[in-house]
Amino acid sequence: MQPEVEVLTDHNELICSSFIEHIANTLNLGVVYN
Repeated sequence: MQPEVEVLTDHNELICSSFIEHIANTLNLGVVYN
């Protein structure tokens, strides 16, 4: 059970990191185009 929880946590952190990077890239593009 514990390993599955750790895997889920790692997976969620990966998604969050990718999502944050996506937002950051979008904001950077917005700054460039504005």
